[in-house]
Amino acid sequence: MSDETFEETLGRLRSRYVDKARLRCDGLEAALDALEASASNGEALDELRQSFHKLSGSGATYGFPRVTELGLQGELACDVIRKRATLVSGDEIEALRSFVRELRLEFDESS
Repeated sequence: MSDETFEETLGRLRSRYVDKARLRCDGLEAALDALEASASNGEALDELRQSFHKLSGSGATYGFPRVTELGLQGELACDVIRKRATLVSGDEIEALRSFVRELRLEFDESS
């Protein structure tokens, strides 16, 4: 049996979540780079959507309601792009990058 308190356990889990989420942001940026290099890269768009979806589903659980909101906005933006079935514009890529920057700020402020 562990002597760790609930607060310590929660803090440890939250810290692990932040570390993994920062890596997810790195992946988001790599997918955005791929999408920018080829505006018709459906695989990169799918990867972006999935990563945003995971963040939207987990943020509030770990005490990051803004991460849930940003993840959902990113996910929905990817859905709009996918449904339109045209090349991704520079403005859309910049909007997605903005979500990633805001996500990083959420995690940086938690440290």
